[in-house]
This record gives sequence, C-alpha cells and structure tokens, in this order.
Amino acid sequence: MKIYTYLVYLVVFISCHVETSTESDSKLLSQTIDEFNEAFEKVDINKLNQLTTDRYTHINGSSQAMTKKAWMTYLKKRKKQLENGALEVTKYQFKDKQLILYDQSAYVTGVIEMDGVLNGEVFSRRIRVSHFWVKEEGQWKRAGFHDVRIQ
Repeated sequence: MKIYTYLVYLVVFISCHVETSTESDSKLLSQTIDEFNEAFEKVDINKLNQLTTDRYTHINGSSQAMTKKAWMTYLKKRKKQLENGALEVTKYQFKDKQLILYDQSAYVTGVIEMDGVLNGEVFSRRIRVSHFWVKEEGQWKRAGFHDVRIQ
C-alpha cells in the first residue's frame, strides 16, 4: 500500500511540473519568431534561409507573391542598402503576437512597427501581418507571410 501511495504522489508531482506539448510548442514557436524577426532586422540571410521552408511564399501588400528564391534576392538587396547606409532601421518591433497552434502548424498574427530612413527619407510604418508556420523535423519554419499596411 505504501508503494502504491508513493507512486500516486510521484505521478501527481511529475505531472504538475511537465509542460504540455502545446505549451512547449507555443514557447518554442514564439522564440523562433523572435529569432526570425531579429534575423530580418539584421538581414541575416543564412538564418532566414534556415527558418523558412523550401516552398516559402512571401506576400507584401504592395507587391506580387514571391517564392523563397525571389524573397532571398530581395533580402540581398536590402542587406546592401543597410551596409551602404541607404537604409537605416531605428525601430523594428513585433507586437500583439497571437499564436494559434495545430498539430504540426501554426497561424500567427501581429503588428510590426518599423521606423527608419530609406534613401534620405524618414519613414514610420505599422503593418498587420499573418504568418503560417510548420514544424519540419522538430524545427519551426515559416511557410507563408502576408502583410497589409495599417499606418
């Protein structure tokens, strides 16, 4: 009887300290999104390549849908603008992050606030974004993106 009581206490104790897979997936996805946004701000092309699926689709409110290859080409241009001073980002924040998780995918929404200078002109933008994320081999990767300017 003592062993049975001990086992019950042990199971209850362990279960109180173990996160559900949804909670751990949510935390991991949130951290991955933060890594992604930091990589985008710095234009870390290698990191962004690792964090997007091979069939990634990127849609801005002001452009055609881009394949991963086209988006990577855009990123190279953006990186050159940062390096030569044509682009300076003074603020880049992802706010109001909402995660909706499914089995191996997630729908993410939020608002990006961005300030800076492009070709000598000061800009300030707020855009509403939606992302589609999938889990590939245990790693969250962004599979789709869409934005619309709200300010």
